[in-house]
Amino acid sequence: MKNKKIIFTAAALIIIIFAAGVLYPKLAAKRPAVDAAPPAEGNNVEAAPDFEVFDAAGEAVKLSEKVGKPVVVNFWATWCGYCVMEFPSFEKCAEEYGDKVEFMMVDLTDGRRDTVESATEFIEENGYTFPIYFDTQFSAVEAYGVNGIPMTVFVKSDGSVLYEHVGAMDEETLRGYIDILTGGAEK
Repeated sequence: MKNKKIIFTAAALIIIIFAAGVLYPKLAAKRPAVDAAPPAEGNNVEAAPDFEVFDAAGEAVKLSEKVGKPVVVNFWATWCGYCVMEFPSFEKCAEEYGDKVEFMMVDLTDGRRDTVESATEFIEENGYTFPIYFDTQFSAVEAYGVNGIPMTVFVKSDGSVLYEHVGAMDEETLRGYIDILTGGAEK
């Protein structure tokens, strides 16, 4: 009797995971390209909270050091399926816009589920070249009140927050935000 319940539960979980994998791309495609407009000049402009994270060499890096260019800050973890699903879009955009936009891919490095070593290995195994940073002291998580991932913050070149997007994005949506950040500048 117990074995039947376990088998039924496992089968139900597999079906749910499969359905999510099939439905996510279809539902994401139905979302509008950009679901937020930039704030009007002088109205509700929020300065991007600063934080300190570490690069792969262990060097401290602050968001404020990146100001002067638009910055895309993505909070992620290797165990987050939706984070991993959006990585190819971030990789393409980082390659194409990298000279005009700074990308900060911030791993939620808790020391258990994600370590600097495991996250670095994951990035290398998958051939991603975007810059990754490790939030080992939870400075970035606290600065932005991250309570769900993926979460992406779009910071304008003047250091103000354009928009915070919670949840996975498809490539079209990501490009839409980047186009707003860059003023529609050519790649």
